[in-house]
Amino acid sequence: MQQLPLQQQPAARRDPRVIAEPAATPVAASGGLGEAVVFRGTTSACGLPPVCHLTSNTHVALPLEAMSPAARRFLIQLVLPAWNQTCREASTASTESRSETHRSPVSYFKDMDAPNPFPAALHRAHTFAIQSSAAGGAVKTWSAIMADDNAVRSAIKGLDAEELRGPMSGLDPSVEALLLQPPLPPAAATAAPTTGAVTLVVGLPGADQISVAAAVASMLEEEVGPPGVALLPPAGEQLRGEHFGMALEAATAVQPPSRRRQQPHLVLTTSSYLGLMEQLRMLAAAAVGGAAGRWRLAAVVVCVSDDVSYEEPGRGAMAGGLLAQLLPGFVDCVVVGGSNTAKVSELSQLVSHRLPEVPQVRSSRTQLLRAREELLPSPAERVARLSSQRTMAEREAWAPIAAAPAAAPAAAPAAGGGLLGPLGATRVVFEGALDVTLLRDALADLGLPQDPRKAPRLPLGVGDSGAPGAGGGADSSSSLVCVSGCVRLSQGAGLSELQGSRQVALRVKEWPLRGDIPLVMGPPALPDDGKGPGGDLLFVGSGPTLEPKRLQALLERCGTSSTNSAAASVSAAASVVTTAAQLTATQRAAVRAAHLWDPLPEGYCFNGTQYFDAFGDASLEHPYMARFISEWLSDQHAKEAAREEQRGGLRVMRVSGPVHV
Repeated sequence: MQQLPLQQQPAARRDPRVIAEPAATPVAASGGLGEAVVFRGTTSACGLPPVCHLTSNTHVALPLEAMSPAARRFLIQLVLPAWNQTCREASTASTESRSETHRSPVSYFKDMDAPNPFPAALHRAHTFAIQSSAAGGAVKTWSAIMADDNAVRSAIKGLDAEELRGPMSGLDPSVEALLLQPPLPPAAATAAPTTGAVTLVVGLPGADQISVAAAVASMLEEEVGPPGVALLPPAGEQLRGEHFGMALEAATAVQPPSRRRQQPHLVLTTSSYLGLMEQLRMLAAAAVGGAAGRWRLAAVVVCVSDDVSYEEPGRGAMAGGLLAQLLPGFVDCVVVGGSNTAKVSELSQLVSHRLPEVPQVRSSRTQLLRAREELLPSPAERVARLSSQRTMAEREAWAPIAAAPAAAPAAAPAAGGGLLGPLGATRVVFEGALDVTLLRDALADLGLPQDPRKAPRLPLGVGDSGAPGAGGGADSSSSLVCVSGCVRLSQGAGLSELQGSRQVALRVKEWPLRGDIPLVMGPPALPDDGKGPGGDLLFVGSGPTLEPKRLQALLERCGTSSTNSAAASVSAAASVVTTAAQLTATQRAAVRAAHLWDPLPEGYCFNGTQYFDAFGDASLEHPYMARFISEWLSDQHAKEAAREEQRGGLRVMRVSGPVHV
């Protein structure tokens, strides 16, 4: 195939659903949300249409508008030349019998089980054209990549319009009822005490949702008393509809008798890659007509963090579900955070482009506590915000609200996915002191954070050996995306939050939820004594890395003896009794009482106070007292050895997963 110069059309401002015509080049670009680069191949691949909705097709469209400038340069300078080179190499090796099963040049985009918007006839026609080009020994040309195809542009345009129209069309009446339900008047509230309000805080795993939930709970505590907080999904499970119903019922059950006549308020926090529409459908099923009563939606807050917004920073590949949670017409506030100021600014620009009518708040505690009106808008202001977003959507010709049939069936939730396959999560509960430095080093070997010196080789498929210097074999399709959890690092210490991702190394932060804030669902798993070290960690990724045995071995290698534990060990060793002469009077009396009525040698008797031998001599101690003391000393030594082993080790109590996220 002839190497074609890369040409990008000017980003003209026009209908964002329309993809500009490519002029004999694999790039098709236009302004607005529709700006995209389209790869055209001959075998099934999975790509990103212009609004970042993954789909299975033979043409791959990547959203340039959603990429940073560095990611665009990477795409233009490295990805496209690699694509052309791969096509040239494949053309010399492919035969007519193997062309249907040949790996696509962009196979590193894995199937997300989404519908294929391109007609099968188009695939067959392109395949026939490519095979025919090699007749008579001629050099095979990849006309599907170079052709200006109206059918392809039409399919991409339709998919883009469907993606933008779907959330705005009111497909699910229960979601519309939940969003537009006005607050009940005071009289109705007293007549129906089980009715309450829900503030939904949504984000990808590790996107600072817990900090936002803590700030919202602090605001509500000053007005209506301590609200309930639910962390979903519980116990590392896949987020399901029944979890929302369980959280609402739990919030009602923990309402104290003194506040039964007030409406309960629940701060419902989710950590998932599911889109906002899917989560709203689940909440609507429980809040509008569920067994927990009729609840109203007070606010929808979406948390985005630069630390978890990219699954592959080196490729500029955004995390699955990110834009699906930034849903126009449904979001009241977006909390933007991260550790890299420049990247946070780029992410804020993306949010502004996606949700231009929605206020943004930075994730620092100071900024959150000052953002009362943004995080908890009044009902009238909230309705105005949503109406403004929908008016803007219509003005930008995204789609009218009633464009799709209201009775259309709701789409089933799809598991999150990424470049290396569907994402899963495994939760590990442990007891014992954790060495964060050891764990950070171990996670670095697994790609957290991604080493820029080991950029993935293109194309990256399941059978690829990965980047030079990286581990090959079956683990090439295995990767960690992020790690998060709540732990107590030492005896009697406060709770800490651990977070690590492909962007930043594992770090420790203060657990934002105070102890007096009631957690009605999903509390962290901590040791039962309330003071010992331990906690739980959630590992998100794909492939064999999430196997329970691997993660258990990983954590057990990261146990440590903290300073407090070491001091306690020295103190305990100094107090251990090694000989009978070292026994205190209290210890000796305890041993005597434990064996007071034990069997006596022949000729001895006991009157309840003294022991008498055959000659009538009396004693206050059992004839076998020396043996009893020796046994007691051995038992104490064994117990101390067990305690010492417990101080210096980390024990994995249970592992759940992996489950799709």
